[in-house]
Amino acid sequence: MFATNKIKMKKNSIILILSLAAQFAFGQNDTTEWVSLQDGETRNRYKRVGDRIWCNNYKHIEIIDVETFKVHINSSYAKDKSNLYYLPVGCCYELDYEFDEDGYWIKCPVVPNVDPASFIVLKDGKGADFGTDKKNMYRGGVIIKDADIQSFEVLNEYYARDKNFIFYFAHKMKGADRETFRVFDAEVFKGGSADKYNLYRGREKYNDANPNEVRFLDFGYMADDKNVYLYRRLIEGLDGKTFQIVGKGNHSIYIKDKNGVYIGGGETKLEGSDGETFQYLSHGYSKDKNHVYYINQIAEGVDAETFQVLSCYYQKDKNLVYYWLRRSSGEERRTVENADPETFQLVGIEKTADNDYWRGSVAKDKNHVFLHLHIVEGADAETFELLEGNSNYRDKNHYYRNAGFVMQRKESK
Repeated sequence: MFATNKIKMKKNSIILILSLAAQFAFGQNDTTEWVSLQDGETRNRYKRVGDRIWCNNYKHIEIIDVETFKVHINSSYAKDKSNLYYLPVGCCYELDYEFDEDGYWIKCPVVPNVDPASFIVLKDGKGADFGTDKKNMYRGGVIIKDADIQSFEVLNEYYARDKNFIFYFAHKMKGADRETFRVFDAEVFKGGSADKYNLYRGREKYNDANPNEVRFLDFGYMADDKNVYLYRRLIEGLDGKTFQIVGKGNHSIYIKDKNGVYIGGGETKLEGSDGETFQYLSHGYSKDKNHVYYINQIAEGVDAETFQVLSCYYQKDKNLVYYWLRRSSGEERRTVENADPETFQLVGIEKTADNDYWRGSVAKDKNHVFLHLHIVEGADAETFELLEGNSNYRDKNHYYRNAGFVMQRKESK
């Protein structure tokens, strides 16, 4: 009895040691957790309906053994006792997919030459589909050729390496320097990487980019010590060392370098702008120490120092209150008559957001209440206020309802 127990303990110890050794050998933790599907249950776009498995909820797939069918909790793999299956989020044409005449999957592809019983998914913290059955390495169900299993290491959901190569998905990256290779997880540079020689997006090189000075900014912009890129496109003429994003409006993105301020991808320069003091405001308006701009046009005669945007309807400076300044230019622009710029303010809100084109048409100053361009006759400016949660207002005498361009008044409260 004792001898039998010792044999069992020894056997279990050997299995544990081999399991731990496998994990250390791969440089990753095994994240393999497979779950069965109950009738009617959907997981990772696999669905069980009775004795059939449906692929992406479109067409059922022929599974040899539905009862042993299991789905991996953190990847696109599934398996039964005989096969390993892979159902990608996007299209993958390296495996054998079958489609019907409407373009729907008829069946999920079987990963060839794999042992489903020993297959594990390797961890990178983001559900990457790297895995191994101890004979081969796989990415997305595709064998990674020439990969060394013992030294294989997952870097993120795109990249991996072993003692010899860098891999992007299941492909070797030719010429990549393994010792200095690093990946970028910046949201604006997903799938990006670098070594001491080159910057990469996927396997493609940015031939002119300096990988040791690169900066990743919002909206797909990237800069090094010389140049600026928008995604993979070099923006000619911009200085990478001083490049900054000033702001994003509904109409465009404002960027600048030591030479000026630009709109969009650098094609339109804001002539006469001062980069040091330039700031984007909202609703397409911006300003610097010299001018107020609507997109790329100077609003002549507006005081830049005191200019404010309250809403898409109202703007003001120390001299005037403007109504949709962007709609007119020069002497023809519309102003709110009899408005006091110093005390003019929106009612119920301080200012509207850049993408808010619905609110902000009701305002007041020390003397009057305004709806768009017009004075609300009889309204008491001092006590006029917005009622919380709706478009109704009140002052000390009456209730009011904002009906677009008409302020309707009830004669008594």
